[in-house]
Amino acid sequence: MTIKKIARLGINGITYGVTVGMILSLIFSYLAGSSSYYPSTPAFVAEFNNNLTATLISVLLWMVIGLFSAYSSIIFELENISLLIKTVIHFCLVYAIVLAVGIYLKWFTTNGFILVTISFVVVYTTIWVITWLTIKNDIKRINQQITKLKEK
Repeated sequence: MTIKKIARLGINGITYGVTVGMILSLIFSYLAGSSSYYPSTPAFVAEFNNNLTATLISVLLWMVIGLFSAYSSIIFELENISLLIKTVIHFCLVYAIVLAVGIYLKWFTTNGFILVTISFVVVYTTIWVITWLTIKNDIKRINQQITKLKEK
């Protein structure tokens, strides 16, 4: 793996982490019926002097989740393991970091664990399916180009 690919993987991970974190925090702020934005739970935000500091810490932690998710995806490059096993291992690794960050951000109340788990499964599955469809489409396109080259 080249340094360029490692850097691109990191940048993509940060971008996905912050994007997903921002979207989810906006959704949960709205669902909580608040007229204010909360980057995390009100209990977490209350630990800081202002919302801006809480938002900065939240964004940094979303970046960590994104980086960890991206770099742990290297497991998919292993050739001797089935896609199912790779996905299960990757899911567990990413879920572990999400749980660790979630504990720090105080996402877990009585129902918080269930809500975080459901949100994680939905987001993970959505990203996995989109990635799988993109790769499948790329393979189809490449095979068509190979067929055209063979016909010439």
